[in-house]
Amino acid sequence: MKCSMYRFSSAALWLPGVLVALFTGSATAAPFQNGSFETNTGSAAAGWSNTGPIVFTSDEGATDGTQSAIFNGANQVPSAVVWQTFDTIPSQNYFLDFDFGKYAAGSPDTIIQQLQIEVRDGASPSSGGQLIVAGSGTTNGASGGTIFSNTSTPQVRDSSGAVINSLQFSHFTFQFIATSGTSTLVFRDQADGTVNTDGALDSVAVTVPEPASLTAFAAAGLALMRRRRHTE
Repeated sequence: MKCSMYRFSSAALWLPGVLVALFTGSATAAPFQNGSFETNTGSAAAGWSNTGPIVFTSDEGATDGTQSAIFNGANQVPSAVVWQTFDTIPSQNYFLDFDFGKYAAGSPDTIIQQLQIEVRDGASPSSGGQLIVAGSGTTNGASGGTIFSNTSTPQVRDSSGAVINSLQFSHFTFQFIATSGTSTLVFRDQADGTVNTDGALDSVAVTVPEPASLTAFAAAGLALMRRRRHTE
């Protein structure tokens, strides 16, 4: 299960002329919340803003909990946008993870379910520049999901619909580098059709890579201090 909030604790170790910070715990953007849409009213989800035909429901399946975001339900024209603004640290690298898949209610089904993903600098879905690192996207392709465009404004899609009346997800990961203290994650529905099929989003998480090199350096410093105590 993914965690969409982050907590970290810090301690400080003074070495001659150097302050080393030690971080423990799972790291992700502090106020980012409700990445699995579990807290919702059906038409809105806590922490998120949305426009267009999108609902939050347990009707079609999920990968974390019971709820997911369902795009273009009831054969509505695909045009939904869902976004969340959250705190970031300038120059910090982040991972963006999410699950996306296609629900197919009939066969044969060749309709493409597609999302455009943006991480924008600032507090709105149209503010600032794009922050996703071009070429950083990866997917496990579990349900036939693919990265259609691996740019700074990537697009992911699923056209399989292999299992009728069942929702299967693929997992996607991208990287972005924050440029200010506020960033906005945006998902835009770009499906090429909607009859008997929906796109679904779940398990959205923003995480910070573990500072492995910093931890190793701090551990070496602690070992040095212990050796000095034993020799004094």
